[in-house]
Amino acid sequence: MNIKTILPALALLIFTFSSCIKCDEPEPVYQDFDQQEDQLRRGGDNKGKGKNKDNDTTDPDPDTETGNAVEYMLTEVEDHDPLYRFAVDGDQVMFYTDPSVTSWGTDYWGYWDEAYDWNNGEVNYIIGLTNVTYSFDEISEGTYEVTKTLIVSHYLTGESTTTVTVPGIYEIQ
Repeated sequence: MNIKTILPALALLIFTFSSCIKCDEPEPVYQDFDQQEDQLRRGGDNKGKGKNKDNDTTDPDPDTETGNAVEYMLTEVEDHDPLYRFAVDGDQVMFYTDPSVTSWGTDYWGYWDEAYDWNNGEVNYIIGLTNVTYSFDEISEGTYEVTKTLIVSHYLTGESTTTVTVPGIYEIQ
């Protein structure tokens, strides 16, 4: 026998034998589609936030008071925005969305579950490559016009895009 005929036959024999061996691989873990969608909507699986939001099925009633906070409700829509109402308590502001249009309640973005600092009529927060500023201009007593400035920094180019919208007019409730 010639080496040229033995090598292909040997390679075929090794390939055939190795393809018949079953490796003990772990079973893939499949998540429930609804749970996966909820995590994507909320910006992750909430690890390290100190509470498990998946078990928190209660949603605050939009008509109830939140302590000493003064609540403002959207009355005139100008530009689409998830901000439906907000509550001001001293130098803290809590944002809420309309629970009737979402299946996951008033905490639309997942990061609106805690109050933000109210500084000179503005609320600013940074998430990832976005910087959001809500400006609250009091147009009459108990009525605010809200302006949203969204700055998105692009990862690859380093440039940023600024978008200014006016969610609308909010009145005290």
